[in-house]
Formats: sequence, C-alpha cells, structure tokens
Amino acid sequence: MTNIRPLVLGYIRADALTTDQEVAQSTADLAGFADREGYALSTVFVERTDKVPAAFEALMAEATRVGARAVVMPGEAPTLVPCAWTKQP
Repeated sequence: MTNIRPLVLGYIRADALTTDQEVAQSTADLAGFADREGYALSTVFVERTDKVPAAFEALMAEATRVGARAVVMPGEAPTLVPCAWTKQP
C-alpha cells in the first residue's frame, strides 16, 4: 500500500517591492514546511497587490477541484489553514 500525503496549496501575498527571489525563497520555505509536516505541496499561488483577488480566487477553485486538505502561508511560523469546504480523502 502506498502512503499518500495529504495535498496542500500555498498562498503568498506579494507587493510591488517583493522580488522574484523572495517569492522563490518563500515557496521553498512552504515546500520544506509541508514536507516536515507530512503534506505534499502542490501549486503555490502568488497574489500581487495590483491584481487582488485573482490568485485567491484561483486558489479557492483549485482547492475545491483537487480536494486540498489545507492552504499554507509563509511567515516566521508558516500558517496552515484547513480547507473544510473541500472533499478530502
């Protein structure tokens, strides 16, 4: 039997001063957190302040489509928000 990790999505808020390198580092941090906590990180959505709420809406649709367990957001201690509205295994 294969041990399948629960799927999580990432969400990063980026303003005009956020560099691509900072987004890449935050994405790597989210991947490391997900792995340590026993999750599989799928898509990371980056919300640009000039396009709000495009990435958030895409994240919600994707979470529902794939049945994501949670959304993880960067910070000193990454935040894991359960996706109670999705169909989860």
